[in-house]
Amino acid sequence: MTTLRAHPRVQSLPLSTIFVAALMASVPLENCTVLPAIGSISRLIGLVATGMVVLDAALKLGFRRWHAAYLPLLLFVVWSAWSYIWSVYPPYTRERITTNLQLLVFVWVIWQAVRNLRDLRVVLQGFVIGACCAAVWTMVNARDLHAYSGIRFSGAGSDPNELGLTLVIGMVMAFYISTTSPTSFKRVLWLIPFPLCIVAVILTVSRSAAIETALALLCISFWHVMTSSKLRFAPIVGGVVLLAIGAAFVPKANFRRLSTIESEISTGHIGARGQLWKAGIQMFEQRPILGTGAATFAFAAEPIIGRDLAAHNTYVSVLTETGMIGFLLFATALVTFGLLSLTLRCNERFLWLIVMLVWGLGVFSLTFEYKKTTWCVFGLLVATSSVSEMAPARPRRLRRMYKQAEMIPAKA
Repeated sequence: MTTLRAHPRVQSLPLSTIFVAALMASVPLENCTVLPAIGSISRLIGLVATGMVVLDAALKLGFRRWHAAYLPLLLFVVWSAWSYIWSVYPPYTRERITTNLQLLVFVWVIWQAVRNLRDLRVVLQGFVIGACCAAVWTMVNARDLHAYSGIRFSGAGSDPNELGLTLVIGMVMAFYISTTSPTSFKRVLWLIPFPLCIVAVILTVSRSAAIETALALLCISFWHVMTSSKLRFAPIVGGVVLLAIGAAFVPKANFRRLSTIESEISTGHIGARGQLWKAGIQMFEQRPILGTGAATFAFAAEPIIGRDLAAHNTYVSVLTETGMIGFLLFATALVTFGLLSLTLRCNERFLWLIVMLVWGLGVFSLTFEYKKTTWCVFGLLVATSSVSEMAPARPRRLRRMYKQAEMIPAKA
């Protein structure tokens, strides 16, 4: 009697990695469903994924020591928790402490699960699939005219600007998966997220996401030129074509809003965010060292602007809430991650440099320091550095040049 055996690659894939990939898929869909006494669907999946990671590590894989690059991030969390002592509204700071601790566990789970490049690809695929689901959800809402506000559409209950940044990050990850895929079929398959994400970004009518999309397409084209000699400018040409196709199906009112990008930037209005940033700088001048306390920007800004609104700028939010010390810790973490990405292999280096560049631009208009997407990027970047220990792989174009040079006979 013959027995069926699992494929070796499937058999060797830890169960914890599959659950972490499912956790990554839930990040773009975090607000789609709220469960009683638990919260978002991603929290439930996170609990299960954490249990599986602990179980796998205890029984088979072993626990990994934390990477030194996480230290500035850990110190930032500690300082944010310490700000509870002088917080202008302790209940908000207490909630942020809980959130930050959960995010630290989230990063630890990623660090424990991603142990090789195959695990990295699986986890990235999970995030990209989640982004595609959110993009399709946005299109469905647009078709049914379920607008987020006015003419703007968003899937999975997310803010359009936050969803736009998440989709652009997912698009960059999809290109990495496509570039590193072993077969032509898989390379084409993982380009499908491009049209989905681009059309969804147009439907969100997010001006910041439109700029991020253009930046990502430009960087991806440079990436493609450096690593391939075939169809060098295909990504940017394809992106322009997709933007044109998406534009044909989008109401004119959407483009009237997108056309105000130049005037909003030149006047400093930026969707009324300029007023919030000025209020943040004013609060920083009053408490420059310690800040107002984590998660208290809206409470502290209400007497100044008359409304309790978030900073809509990660840098201003961190500077105002945690003071100069917290801002320096957060900035040190960002610089550490940027420098770390420069040490990676070719494709991984392009992946995380572009993601960090897009993220750094996107959070100028978002309060994103406590969002799962941000910590997902941080966790995966450091985990990538630990699995790229093989000799740096030259891009295909450079490999071909070296090979041709070796075939030229040396002169006597």
